[in-house]
Amino acid sequence: MDKQNPFNAIKVVECGEGVSAAFGAKLLADLGAEVIKIESPEGDLTRRRGPFPQNQADPKKAGFSSI
Repeated sequence: MDKQNPFNAIKVVECGEGVSAAFGAKLLADLGAEVIKIESPEGDLTRRRGPFPQNQADPKKAGFSSI
């Protein structure tokens, strides 16, 4: 961990849905911020969108959920 990186001191709570919110949070995490994603009990909308491996719907394996 780089102690000189100012992003290491930032904590982000991401409460959005969709690709843009997840991508913004990912960028901040990649820069060193700690990111906590808050989702509804059903999960982010992107978890219910494909593509899925072998066309088997699985919210943990959705194409967009790995952003």
